[in-house]
Amino acid sequence: MNNNQEFNAYLVQLERFCDYQERCLKEVEDKLYKLDIPNNFHEEIIERLASNENFNNLRYAKAFASGKFRFKKWGRKKIFYSLRLKKISDKDIFNALLEIDEDEYIKTLKELVNYKISKVGGINNDANKKKVLNYALQKGYESNLIWETFKLIKN
Repeated sequence: MNNNQEFNAYLVQLERFCDYQERCLKEVEDKLYKLDIPNNFHEEIIERLASNENFNNLRYAKAFASGKFRFKKWGRKKIFYSLRLKKISDKDIFNALLEIDEDEYIKTLKELVNYKISKVGGINNDANKKKVLNYALQKGYESNLIWETFKLIKN
């Protein structure tokens, strides 16, 4: 197989990879290494995929943020740091986080807090309150919003 045929075969493989679901640049780069594609093809494959809009970091960030919030009930902080690990720019991350509806976000936080309170048996003591707080923090919610939620529940 000559270089051109080899390149086209690798390109088709990566196009399928990108078509399956939204991808970001880091995932494409990781896939190039995982498939042991020769390094001399990497830059051109990435350029071709980017110019054909097979992957787009902003589009990926929006899909990621929406999915993690809706299905896993992640908070903005956890989404932010997860996208950072994918080498998404802060600008794209902030634009993706703006897509999360504020009312739905607060409602989800309240549901999570109420769920955990029912599991620990109330927040009458500091130990249980700490468990609920840690649960919501681990999910990526902001501490000031968690405390506001506590105030609404207690009184």
